[in-house]
Amino acid sequence: MRSEEICRLFLEALLEIDIQRIVFIDSQKDFSDSYEYHTIRLDVYPKDEQGTVFNVEIQADHKDNLPKRVRFYQSAIDRGELPKGADYANLSESYIILVCDFDYFHIGKAVGERVAFLKDTDVPYEDGSHVFFLNSWYTEGNASKPILEFLDLIRTNDMDKLYETPLGQKARERIQEVRSDKALEVSYMTYAQKMLDEAMRMAGRKALKKVWRRLSKPCGGFLIPQSLQSSSKCP
Repeated sequence: MRSEEICRLFLEALLEIDIQRIVFIDSQKDFSDSYEYHTIRLDVYPKDEQGTVFNVEIQADHKDNLPKRVRFYQSAIDRGELPKGADYANLSESYIILVCDFDYFHIGKAVGERVAFLKDTDVPYEDGSHVFFLNSWYTEGNASKPILEFLDLIRTNDMDKLYETPLGQKARERIQEVRSDKALEVSYMTYAQKMLDEAMRMAGRKALKKVWRRLSKPCGGFLIPQSLQSSSKCP
């Protein structure tokens, strides 16, 4: 997802909009105020030519707190987008998109969108923020073909399937590039080791296993290369 082309194809297919160009503000945006408070790192954090902010996160492990996680992400994004003294009207339109390798809400749909209305009315509550939950284990394909192919690739990691859409094809090609590029393998190993070291420092063996399961998932920001899959084991 850290490919500009794949990210653009993904956002266009999901949101049904045309994006001429996207710019990655940071490949991983770190929102840190101090060591006393919770911090987050956003995996994919691009803007389009209109200034709309997108945060795309791959969720490989099932978590029980995704709505509150979204709330925290949104607050961090908004604070980062609005300079001191600026009017609230200048807040950027924003989209938080969680691509889950599980059905968080148990509704079977490939795509779930958060919507809000004033109680007992059909008046929409619109603040410029949008949230989407994608489910790779869908039973109802309520999404475009590119999105369904992308979700199928996440779920199956099938490199032999003939994907018909540019998004599916480009995503598969990217995974194959990571597997065959030794420099990317080294980059991934460095990133993975840092995550494993942090897990050991913070919570020991239990957290270590959890991080390793996430790193082993396809499309989770990175993909464990084929050589590592056969030789690496979680302690």
